[in-house]
Amino acid sequence: MRFPALLVGLLTGVALATPAFAQRIISLGGGVTEVVYALGAGDKIIATDTTSTFPNATQSLPKLGYVRTLGAEGILSLTPDIILVGAEAGPPDVLQKLAASGIKLVRVPEATELDQVPGNIRLIADALNLSDKGKTISEQVAQDIAAVQAMLKPVPKTKALFVLAAGRGTPMAAGSHTGADTMIRTASGINVAAEINGYKPVSAEAVLGFDPAVIVTVNHVGEALGGPAAMAKLPELSGTSAAKNGKIAMLDALYLIGFGPRSAHATRDLAVAFGNSLPTLPDRPWLSPN
Repeated sequence: MRFPALLVGLLTGVALATPAFAQRIISLGGGVTEVVYALGAGDKIIATDTTSTFPNATQSLPKLGYVRTLGAEGILSLTPDIILVGAEAGPPDVLQKLAASGIKLVRVPEATELDQVPGNIRLIADALNLSDKGKTISEQVAQDIAAVQAMLKPVPKTKALFVLAAGRGTPMAAGSHTGADTMIRTASGINVAAEINGYKPVSAEAVLGFDPAVIVTVNHVGEALGGPAAMAKLPELSGTSAAKNGKIAMLDALYLIGFGPRSAHATRDLAVAFGNSLPTLPDRPWLSPN
C-alpha cells in the first residue's frame, strides 16, 4: 500500500553500471513492481516486498518484509544486479546501507499527481536498459490518463471520505498529501477530510460533520469489517449520507493508490463508484493479473 513517502529522490546510482539487461532485480514497492512486469522483466525479479501483490506471479516471489520496514542484510544476501526502490521504501538508514553496498540503487520519486506516473515508468525502463519499451508503455499510460481526465471534466464533484481503518470509534481518514487524496481529486471528488494532513484518526463527530456522499476504503479493510453493509452500520459512519444511502466503495489498495501503470483505469473505476457513468478505457496488457 502506498503511504506518505519516507524518502523521495531522483534516479540515483552508484559507481557500478547496470548490466546490458539486469538479470537479478529486487523491486521494492507495489507500483514499481507492476512497472517491471509491464516492461516484460518480471521474470528477472528475484524478490519483492509484501506490498508487491500484482500481478499474480508476485505471489511466488520471496518477500523481504513490509516496504517501510526493510532490512539491508536480507536484500544484500540475494546479490541483485539492481535494486528498484519506491518512494515509500525505508527506513532511511537501510537505504543508505544499500546505496553504499556497490549495487546500483534506483530511487523512484513519489507520484503525487497522476501525470507523474509516465515519467516514473520511463525512469524504471531506463534503469533496466529497456528505454524503447518504456517509451511505448509510458505513452500509452499517458494517453489513458489524458482520456480519463477528459471524461471527468464535465462530471460534478462528489464529496468523498477515504477510510483506512474503522470499527473502533475513531476512523483513520486520508487527509491532504496522501495518495487517497490525489485519487479522490483526480476522480472528480472532493476530499472532505482535506483539512487534515496525512492519514489521521478523526472523531465520529468530525465524520458526521464531513457528511460524505461516498465512503471509500480498500478491500482488505472493508472485508475485515464485514463488507459495505456492515460498515454502514458502524456508529462512527452510520450517520453519514454515504452510509444511509449504501454508498460505500471498496477497491484493491494497490490498484487504487499504488500509482503504477493501472492508475488511469483505477481513477475511472473510482469515478464510477462515485455514481458516474463513464466509457471504458483501452484494455492494456498490464491490466491482466496473469
